[in-house]
Amino acid sequence: MNFPINTFRQLRPYDKLTLGYLLIVLLLLALSPNRPAAAGRIAVVHVAAILLILLITKFADRSRVLQVVHDLYPMALFMALFSEFTHLTTVLFPHWLEPLLIKFDGWMFGGSPQHWTITHFSPVTLEFLAFAYWSYYLIIPATLFLVYHKNYPHELIATTTRMCLTMYACYVLFILLPARGPQDVLPANGALMSKNGLFTNMVRTIQSYGSVHGAAFPSSHVAVAWAMFFALQRLYPKIALFAALLITALTLSVITMGYHFSLDAIGGVVLAIGVNSAWRQKEDRTKLETQMNH
Repeated sequence: MNFPINTFRQLRPYDKLTLGYLLIVLLLLALSPNRPAAAGRIAVVHVAAILLILLITKFADRSRVLQVVHDLYPMALFMALFSEFTHLTTVLFPHWLEPLLIKFDGWMFGGSPQHWTITHFSPVTLEFLAFAYWSYYLIIPATLFLVYHKNYPHELIATTTRMCLTMYACYVLFILLPARGPQDVLPANGALMSKNGLFTNMVRTIQSYGSVHGAAFPSSHVAVAWAMFFALQRLYPKIALFAALLITALTLSVITMGYHFSLDAIGGVVLAIGVNSAWRQKEDRTKLETQMNH
């Protein structure tokens, strides 16, 4: 009896968020009127992930290896969970919402924003934007590395929790607001991008292996990148300034690369700002309670 009670007490905030998301998906699969053919496999993966997280939490302090796994497992889990959205996106609603996203782009740009950017930006600028898109895969581990060395484990736990909160919010919205990206509904856009750029080709290769059918709104690529900026802002203001410039380019890049509609990117920014605002309010309340107790 002490095992589950003690383990639950040892859970970090991001462990609780992860377990909550895993359980939400299991519940949706059980109640879904549009249960996917892969529902059984997904359920097995989620149950196994829940048990592994509880075991890692229980024994993390007994092994350096398990401690590192406990610190970093969300990054690996994100990729595994994201791959499920080819099956999960329409688990609640069998309709796609991207026609609304296309109309918004038509209103803002007079058509496809990718056409607009390729018309107005030089090949060098487009290749830089492809680099900015690719930099996402450096921004997350680099931010975690910096906060790890600033104040372990407090800052690492806080930043990982912020990251998980943002990512799982995106994942839930993928299910509540099912939408596909331009590469699925406007496939001709892909022919517009140069095939000779180093980073353009790298991003295309990553997408060919890691993309899913759906999971477009909001852009988790944008939301999590900005979440990392907000985490850096307080601890490393000079680095955060550089990160803000790069992440701004990243935000534009998801549109110019043809992987998101403009409203997907805007939604990602709004979500990150909302999570940061809620996070700061929580921190302010905690500080006030601490001051009152002393």
